[in-house]
Amino acid sequence: MSADAYALIWIVLALLAIVAELHSRTIYLLALAAALGVAAGMGFAQAALGSQLLALALVCLAGFPVAAWVRRHQERGVELASADIGQEVRVVAETPSGLRVFYRGSVWDAIYTGPAATVGDHLRIAALRGSVLELAPK
Repeated sequence: MSADAYALIWIVLALLAIVAELHSRTIYLLALAAALGVAAGMGFAQAALGSQLLALALVCLAGFPVAAWVRRHQERGVELASADIGQEVRVVAETPSGLRVFYRGSVWDAIYTGPAATVGDHLRIAALRGSVLELAPK
């Protein structure tokens, strides 16, 4: 296979990594996409496959720690407003650690600090804490 063919493969893989990054927002896939881009550039420059693979590995080795540093230093607490905020849920069980509520076709763990809630009550989502819903009175 020619160096140009490998370059096209690297570009396709880089685009797939970017699309996956858009869905996962991990930053690590951007480092991989950059490494694949460097390998593609070397392929278009007619570098040997071994050189392309070496460049890919070196950029990954440098890029992953940088991605880890960026991820650690991202501003915490700045998240997009969730479409779930303000939505109504129905209490299906009371547990020692909180409530279990029905929302979007499944049962979720929830925290509620308002007046006593019983099974069947309807509450609204005030915030999200990971996969735990924070509830407020309706």
